[in-house]
Amino acid sequence: MLVHASVPAAGRRHAVGLRRDGTLLAAGSDLAAA
Repeated sequence: MLVHASVPAAGRRHAVGLRRDGTLLAAGSDLAAA
């Protein structure tokens, strides 16, 4: 799945906290669960 390429986009859509390394701080999307 294109999870790695969708991380920045998911951060903008779901307004989740993104670290500088690109990890999700808050699980508020399907990409975070995957």
